[in-house]
Amino acid sequence: MDYKTELARHRATTGKTLEAMASAIGVDKSTWLRWENGEYPVPIKRVPAIQKLTGLSRKKIRPDVYGAAS
Repeated sequence: MDYKTELARHRATTGKTLEAMASAIGVDKSTWLRWENGEYPVPIKRVPAIQKLTGLSRKKIRPDVYGAAS
């Protein structure tokens, strides 16, 4: 799904560390990495925090729930 590549792409382009991204929303870095790798989808309750942190739309974070971004 696209949400994993969008999270990974955002982190790569901003140069932020895995630890920084995870810490900013209160999850373990292994959790963030699982989201990036697509092992688990981002929980819906975490979408607003990730939107605020990354500036990504909810459609890019969870296209399976909110529909693909245009």
